[in-house]
Amino acid sequence: MEKRTRLLPSRTMAYYVMGLAMFSQSSYEEVMRMLLTSESWSSGRSPDWPVPTKAALVKARARLGADPLRSLFAEVATPIAAPDDPRSFYRGWRLMSIDSACLDVPNSPTNMAAFGTPSTDDPASSPLPQVQVLGLTETGTRSIVDAVVGGARDSDSVLAAELVPRIPKGALVLAGSEYFPRALWMQASSRGSELLLRVTPERTLTVDEVHDDGSYRSRVPAGTQSGAAEVDAMDVRIIEPSSPDPQAGAGAYRLATTILDPSRAPASELAAIDAQRWEIASAFDELKAHHLSPRVVLRSRDPDGVHQEVFGYLCVHFAIRWLLNSPWEDNSDTGSGPRAGGH
Repeated sequence: MEKRTRLLPSRTMAYYVMGLAMFSQSSYEEVMRMLLTSESWSSGRSPDWPVPTKAALVKARARLGADPLRSLFAEVATPIAAPDDPRSFYRGWRLMSIDSACLDVPNSPTNMAAFGTPSTDDPASSPLPQVQVLGLTETGTRSIVDAVVGGARDSDSVLAAELVPRIPKGALVLAGSEYFPRALWMQASSRGSELLLRVTPERTLTVDEVHDDGSYRSRVPAGTQSGAAEVDAMDVRIIEPSSPDPQAGAGAYRLATTILDPSRAPASELAAIDAQRWEIASAFDELKAHHLSPRVVLRSRDPDGVHQEVFGYLCVHFAIRWLLNSPWEDNSDTGSGPRAGGH
């Protein structure tokens, strides 16, 4: 047993978890075989030990736990774009968005207790337990730079409450209003970030001041109950897009922003930024389409393993986005390589 433990050190198992994310259709043993072949090729040495059994690999994953992968993601996943990248910056603000995805996990008693299943009101929902991943994405590069993991029925605002304090200062965050109840609006603003949120037209808003660009100032009450204290209401600026998202239907949404001065961010420009965000595939759609085949179920039958696996996927996705967004140059004297540093 001691020999087997030495053969599966933590560093190797961290790479192995990321390998499971890259090759989600391959068996436990096949992923380790590919990893050993890669290490042997890079070191120039032949492997001097056999591929461990699936049972040994499962035990080694359990010894590793989720914390090393979570810490690795937190260490490396930082915004990629340079300040002169027009895709990722608008008038000095770094464009970021908040999105979520739900992933199926095996139907074990521990997973069911920890994560639960989606609402039974939706006939198309999965009967399996699901883990919900809420992520902060750098919009221009589509790199997920922070994430929170919760259960299938955890509310958007509860997960966002953990994520909002980690939004970088100077960001303009695009999201649905369900992620930002009033308290989180205030918290994000107090930290030096601005918000651009989609809100439904059903909500009644006052028109306190109409600006030349067609936007208007309004106030969001402190609560949803009638008679909420006016003194606690928050000033917002509302934008009615002239060309609404066709997928949402005409007049199906409005935009609310914490940028109250139209000269700092005209309504037409903010509407264009919002539309551009929805025209491109979200980072989570990309994660599921390219790293997870349709209806793939994660492998782990216990919650810690699920968290480990999710952060393995996030590490791999970030590495790929970093490579795709790194500027490359070819120099015959120095060789070729990425000019972006830090990772």
